[in-house]
Amino acid sequence: LEVLLALAREPDRDWTAAGIAGHLKIAERAAQDALDRLRERGVVQVSPAALHRWGPVGERERGHAERILDFYERRRIDLINY
Repeated sequence: LEVLLALAREPDRDWTAAGIAGHLKIAERAAQDALDRLRERGVVQVSPAALHRWGPVGERERGHAERILDFYERRRIDLINY
């Protein structure tokens, strides 16, 4: 969730797994796994150089991601405790 939030907050920024890991203070493998899952779900675009950026493939994916992010921003504790 924090990876998705970081990408969405800076939609024009290209991220590497190492960059996300450093930004969020998590292991690079964990960052790569999260980026891979987000790509599989259609909310992250990946360049041939393995740069990741916010980029939902369709309105459905964008809507789902934006609802999750909005809920997280407004009711973070409720979501974490769920």
